[in-house]
Amino acid sequence: MNLIILIPLVSVLISIVLGLFIALRDIKNPINKLFVWYSSLVVLFLFVELGYRAATSYDVAAFFWKIDIFWPIVSGALLHLALVYSGVIKDLKKILPYFLIYITPVILMLIEIFTDLITGAPVQDAWGWSFGFPSSLAIGFAVYFWIAIFHVTTLILFIITSIK
Repeated sequence: MNLIILIPLVSVLISIVLGLFIALRDIKNPINKLFVWYSSLVVLFLFVELGYRAATSYDVAAFFWKIDIFWPIVSGALLHLALVYSGVIKDLKKILPYFLIYITPVILMLIEIFTDLITGAPVQDAWGWSFGFPSSLAIGFAVYFWIAIFHVTTLILFIITSIK
């Protein structure tokens, strides 16, 4: 068995335990609901990643590569959680912040479904299957830059909130 496969497997277990722990504490709290939503997305993402890494053939790897289209939503959900946790989004009933957070991930999902502009077809490495290079490096790097901005913003929000 490939040891790299243990990383998503352990991560799935940690995400399930954390999600259940937070859900059982107070599921009516909006931040807890968002955390459970986020941890559920992470579990789904890591499960697909586990299947992708452990694929025994190109066809299986290509199948998991194609169903791994929702990965941008995970970044959007993390930013959403950070914005609510930090108090930037106070009114949870307004739709504009959610539209702005999730419109780009939905567009990226559509691009990912129909093209290989963001991630390329699977290639086999020594540790299993991996994503190939996108057909357009400029678009691929732009998407990863966008993801980095989402994650850095999230990190900054969590740091500022924990310092307060």
